[in-house]
Amino acid sequence: MEESEILDSIKLYCRLDDCPEEEIKELKEACEEYLKNAGIEKDYENKLYFLAIKKLILHFYDNKGIVGKNTEIPYGITPVINQLQLGGSTGKNVRL
Repeated sequence: MEESEILDSIKLYCRLDDCPEEEIKELKEACEEYLKNAGIEKDYENKLYFLAIKKLILHFYDNKGIVGKNTEIPYGITPVINQLQLGGSTGKNVRL
């Protein structure tokens, strides 16, 4: 998947039409790092991975500047991350 396709899909999903592309790229890179630190390989062909990226971007965009207990990752993202950590449909990330 091309970078421009990825960014267009993120803009559409997150409704970030007025957001500068550079800010979206920074959020995307931060979310990729977040998932990498959770032991998940970058794979935009994996629909669960791409969904996790979009959900994380939306969460971090909506909560930028907010500090406190209410900025935890929403429950709807956690099961997706758990599936990816367990290997999802590819089995690549399975840890025993």
